[in-house]
Amino acid sequence: MRTALVAAHAGELEVVLRAPYGRSPTRPPHDVLSELRDLEQDDEEIDPEARRELEVELVRRFAASPEAEALPKVAFCGMVMDAAASYLGATIATLGPTELRELVFEFIPRQVSIEASAARGIIEETRAFYSFLQREFGLAQADACLRVLGGDAAEKLEAAMSDRRNFGPAKALFMAGREAGFALDTKADVEAFLRTMQGQPLPAWVRPPPVDPASRAARATAAAAKAKKKDQRKARKKSR
Repeated sequence: MRTALVAAHAGELEVVLRAPYGRSPTRPPHDVLSELRDLEQDDEEIDPEARRELEVELVRRFAASPEAEALPKVAFCGMVMDAAASYLGATIATLGPTELRELVFEFIPRQVSIEASAARGIIEETRAFYSFLQREFGLAQADACLRVLGGDAAEKLEAAMSDRRNFGPAKALFMAGREAGFALDTKADVEAFLRTMQGQPLPAWVRPPPVDPASRAARATAAAAKAKKKDQRKARKKSR
């Protein structure tokens, strides 16, 4: 510790310098993961603006982390977090391995309009992201989620994304437009494609996929878990 006198407009000020700077090793400043978890605990529905703001900060930190150094760019973890919120009503702070498996291997092939060649990048980046969350924030379920993304996960996801029978109607229509040569990068592109397709038969593979009973059961389980969380939040509020 060092003390120094510094001349100021109002007179001399005593300044105390201490080194090293003390910082809690267990909770980093602005613990984004805890704040995401609090969004689920305090509100009936997750505030989308607050969630996105925290997730942008989380992605920023991840992009600057050692875990992201080997990635060509950070492009998919934001998509995974947004899908978790819109499809399962969860954040990355509470998403468990069962929900992650459904999200990656069922929701993405069915709903996300992206080429199957992106599968390896999605898996590798999501693995790196969970490794970062484990090291930086001590995410409890990180190990279990990393096991979901291990082994032949990239090959499994690529196969699911290549199978047109897995496409939902919106994705099927979008991918048909891409195959027809439309860029579909802007609203004007989409409108031009839809005008072209008016009165024309769609490709035979553009149809709703068959309902997988296992998927339906998994969604029911996720919905029940979400309802249970709401009941627990209400009980906590009553006890305050």
